[in-house]
Amino acid sequence: MVRINLGRQKIAMRRMTNESNLVVTFSKRRAGLFKKATKICSLCGVKISIIIFSPGRKVVYSFGHPNLEHVIDKFLIPQVANPAAASGEFQLVDPPMVAELNGHLSLLHDHLETQEMYAEKLDSDRSQREAVDWFEAPLEDLVLEQLQILKPANGTGAAFGIIMTPQGYALC
Repeated sequence: MVRINLGRQKIAMRRMTNESNLVVTFSKRRAGLFKKATKICSLCGVKISIIIFSPGRKVVYSFGHPNLEHVIDKFLIPQVANPAAASGEFQLVDPPMVAELNGHLSLLHDHLETQEMYAEKLDSDRSQREAVDWFEAPLEDLVLEQLQILKPANGTGAAFGIIMTPQGYALC
């Protein structure tokens, strides 16, 4: 039987009736909106503020660049000494420099996240290896019983023995 794929369907833009679906959709879309706001600030050097009330109006989420209060104050308390501010236009100090610094900050943030994930993976791999693969440890760290187990596991047919040295045990 041939299965017919309907493809991507258009979602009707109306309020969701299922409360759990509404909460999940809200949190995902909120995160996506904040991520887009961060990108537009980095790429274009704009000042932006977003205030979002949760569906139950219990929690208020906000985002602002450079910060929420700074952007809101620009509109609530206009700078009359500046003629551009009196007309409602606001000028960044140096838009290309701000955009460059925001882009550099985004790259550093991404690099830091990558390095942190890599460090966590290395730590988990190391702890798993220490628990299971004791034979990969340096010979100086092994005890006599482990060295005796390691000796027949060589498998190369080469004869070697365990000798006592002032530093500890060694294979010869």
